Amino acid sequence: MQEIKRVAAIERENVDDCNIVRFYEAFIDQRHCYLVFEELEKTLYQLQMEHEFGKMAIRDIRTITFQMLTALVKLEDMGIVHTDLK
Repeated sequence: MQEIKRVAAIERENVDDCNIVRFYEAFIDQRHCYLVFEELEKTLYQLQMEHEFGKMAIRDIRTITFQMLTALVKLEDMGIVHTDLK
C-alpha cells in the first residue's frame, strides 16, 4: 500500500525534533489496513474540552501552530504534502 510506504519513509528520517508522530507498524486483515502510531499525551479535542470549548489562550494557539508548522516544514523538505489537516 502506498500510504504505508510513505509513512515508513517518514519514520526512516530523523523526526525527533519535528513534531511528527512515531509510526510503529502496519498490518492488514481481510477488510482493513491498520497503522499503529505512538499514543500522544492528549488530542486537540481533549485540549478544547479542558477549556470548555471556549477561547484558547494565545500561548496555546501559538504552541500548536508552531508544532504544526515545524512538522509541515519537515514534510516539505522530504517532498511530502500533507493533504488532511484539520
